[in-house]
Amino acid sequence: MDSNQQKINYKISSSVDLSIYSIEKTEKFWHQEIELIYVLSGSINIQCRNIEYNLCEDDIILINMFDIHTLSANHSEILSLKINISTLDPEISHFSQNRFDCNSSIDSDKSKFIPLKQLLASLVKSNVNFDDNLEFINKFYIYWLHILKLRIIL
Repeated sequence: MDSNQQKINYKISSSVDLSIYSIEKTEKFWHQEIELIYVLSGSINIQCRNIEYNLCEDDIILINMFDIHTLSANHSEILSLKINISTLDPEISHFSQNRFDCNSSIDSDKSKFIPLKQLLASLVKSNVNFDDNLEFINKFYIYWLHILKLRIIL
C-alpha cells in the first residue's frame, strides 16, 4: 500500500496476515491472497476489476486473489485480512481457484454479514490476548471464515 500507515499487524501464520491500516491512497496492485477489507472508520473508495465501490464504516468487501484494485480515502481506517488459501491447507487449496462475491456495500441484506464481522472481531481478540493454542484457534477461525463466505454467496 502506498500513502498508508500500517497501525497494527498480526502475522497469524505464513498463510494469514491481519493488519489495521490508515488509508489515503494506493496505486493499482494485486496479491496472491484473498483479502477481506472491513471499514473501521470513515469511508473508502475501492476500484476492483474496473468497478468502483464506495464502502462506509461497517462495510466489508472481499477482494479475490489476483484482482487488480486500488483504494482511496480521506484518513479512514480498515482491517485487512489476507489469506493465501493455496498454502493454508492442501485439503482446501482447490478453493483458491474459486471467485467469491462478498460486498456489503451493494447488498441490501446487511444482516447476513454480521457473523462474518463477529468472526473477524474474534480473530483480532484472540491475537491480542496471546494463548498457547493460538495457532489452532486461528486455524479454526480461518476455516469457519470459509464456511461463512460460502453461506454468504450461496
